[in-house]
Amino acid sequence: MPRSDIKKFAKSGIDGIIKGMNELLDKQNIDAKLLSDVDTTGLVMYEQLVEKLQLTWTKMGVEALDALKPTLKEIDNLTKTEAFQDLAKLGSDAFAEMGRTVTKSVQFASNKLQTIFNNPEYKKLDVWGKIEFIVADAYETFNKVVELRRE
Repeated sequence: MPRSDIKKFAKSGIDGIIKGMNELLDKQNIDAKLLSDVDTTGLVMYEQLVEKLQLTWTKMGVEALDALKPTLKEIDNLTKTEAFQDLAKLGSDAFAEMGRTVTKSVQFASNKLQTIFNNPEYKKLDVWGKIEFIVADAYETFNKVVELRRE
């Protein structure tokens, strides 16, 4: 439909818009039955359900958020304090230390497994013997770490 026709229909109010939409639908061979059939497809029903649930959850959340306004203001004020900056620094340092510890642990485990799997005695064992070898080594290593921590 040409833009000029759309403008003409729009200028004639809601009745003109409805008339224009009907003409457009007629040109596209879209009738009420087709629209009704499309409206009952699983996809459309699913999308409508999702939309209804989102609207319901939004409405449910409004009252809760209103009740939380004083708390949200207090938290916002807290984020502007030096204490919060100290907390953020502590969190950053802690996560960085965890990352370094995980890296060291993975490197240690990788080296330990390579040492075990390359051990000629280990290679001679059956499956249960290999499992026992690994568990005994892990137990021995754990005890060494505990002893180092005690010092």
